[in-house]
Amino acid sequence: MITPITREYELDAAIFGEALAIIDRGGADRLIEQYWEDSRGVGGRTPKGPRYTIRAVLVAALTLLILGRTVSIKQILSAIANFTEPQLAAVGMAGEDLSVVLGRWRREYKVFQKWLTDRLEPLDSGPDLPARRITNAAHRRQLSGRTAKQRARSAVGLERARTVINRIVAGSIIEPRPEGCVGDVVADETIIRLAGPSAGLGSRPDKNRGAAYLGNYHVQSRKKVDSTGATIIETHKAGFSVGVTALTRVGPRHALHSVTPVITAIDIHFPNAADVAGLAHALAHHIRNGFDCRRGGRHAWPLLTTDMGYIAANDFARLMLDREYAHVSRYPKHWGMVLPSANALGAPSEQLPGPVQGYGAFYCPAAMPKLKGGLVHRTLDLLDGDGFRRHDRRLANVLPLLMGTNSRPKLARPTRGRPRLGDPAPDKVVKIDVVCPAVQGRCRCPLKPASMDTAPVDAPLVEPTWAAAQYTCCEKSSTTVSLTAEQFKRAQFGLVPGSWEHATYYEAARSLTEQRFSILKSQHVTGYQTLTWAPRREPMIKLIIALTFAAANRTAQGRSIGEISQREESIDIRMRQLTRDLGHDPTRTPPRT
Repeated sequence: MITPITREYELDAAIFGEALAIIDRGGADRLIEQYWEDSRGVGGRTPKGPRYTIRAVLVAALTLLILGRTVSIKQILSAIANFTEPQLAAVGMAGEDLSVVLGRWRREYKVFQKWLTDRLEPLDSGPDLPARRITNAAHRRQLSGRTAKQRARSAVGLERARTVINRIVAGSIIEPRPEGCVGDVVADETIIRLAGPSAGLGSRPDKNRGAAYLGNYHVQSRKKVDSTGATIIETHKAGFSVGVTALTRVGPRHALHSVTPVITAIDIHFPNAADVAGLAHALAHHIRNGFDCRRGGRHAWPLLTTDMGYIAANDFARLMLDREYAHVSRYPKHWGMVLPSANALGAPSEQLPGPVQGYGAFYCPAAMPKLKGGLVHRTLDLLDGDGFRRHDRRLANVLPLLMGTNSRPKLARPTRGRPRLGDPAPDKVVKIDVVCPAVQGRCRCPLKPASMDTAPVDAPLVEPTWAAAQYTCCEKSSTTVSLTAEQFKRAQFGLVPGSWEHATYYEAARSLTEQRFSILKSQHVTGYQTLTWAPRREPMIKLIIALTFAAANRTAQGRSIGEISQREESIDIRMRQLTRDLGHDPTRTPPRT
């Protein structure tokens, strides 16, 4: 039951000003109004009573989030009714008489709700879907029964909503291109529940969906060891939810916190362990809204850190290549990590390239026996016994054999020259130019006689059991490797997996983005944990989520720049701890260019 709206407070001018500035910078209200003008029909009656604006709705909702209050349609209307005359003028409602809200609250609530639903319909990918619980089978019948026009309309609404929510998030960021930013980002997904577990809710055809049709039934499980030592899988969380993929901007690898970590772009989709399409949309809006502050030119590609769910997805590696990011990830434990190189399909096969891929990076073929046994560990796994020293010794054995790089990864034809006239164009493959480590002076090798004299005395000696003619990288100083599909999926072209730099950076970056989500769901920042109480139609849910991220960014940027710049980096702390525990400097990744 809707309770009467009464004047409860006078909104602080500073909070109102901050909310208004965020909406102004993003321009989402103007975009929504334009979409409505483009899609509205002709005719109709002149509305009576107060004339509301989307600008007022967005500002009111954001102030509620900043104050930690519930963001429902009723509370938004209540907040607008509590605006002062100058505040009403600032949101485009100057001179509007809102006494009707106080006098006929029930009727005015219905009028306001209908007006808001109509204004936001251009952002709705399911205007033909009911906002109530129906079975999964009925939902699928409704989707399959759509006409071509309805499907096109749904796609347009979905893309409009993506643009609007990312303009809201963009408006919350004060410095789009801060000094010191090199374009490094962290991507992660958070699950937001729209309906809790209840009788009749589920994923089978005869089970019900939640009333908010943009979500899907989602179950999170985890492994647990019982008293007998047996491993069991138990349900951790369940409910009807949406997933939100978010990009967090961070500072360069040596100073993550030198740039205020804020969320620059999001995408809302069905809950998934790693939604590559959602990441692609978030990256597109991250770039479109001016947050891609990479240095370009001959500088290294920016880093993009994710959990291991993404690296296992089929389209992730190609997305990173197309967007020119060097991703930083861990690997699933069941993956085979040592893969020899092979010639591309259609290329001459008399001589093999030689380099072997170990844990995402390419090494001299002499490193093959050294790589077997494992390099990739969480630092937590090394706490047992002499784990850190063992791992450092392994790195000292294999990192000098790391191939140098003469190029970034690139798409190219498998063979040189033009294809023969009439022949179909061959599929392009991913290639990278690599350099023998002995040529770079990091090891000594009899197949490269000059290295025996020019390399440092303490450089490891390679003892190949093959002739130089067997491998291109041994016969020449450099070679081009054509990556197989499995190698491309595992390749990491930035930090070397297994190295101390990779482990410490990954853990620091991942913990930083978890902090962003903690702020997002803090009762002291946005006041929300789930959206089980929110409106059920898609556009308003998405707007509330976007405004919540905007409120979290506002809090993140509230600290002084001095506090950020003086913060001690966890990466430096970990490397000092390593030095103390090992008794010497940790083995570093050698320069590869």
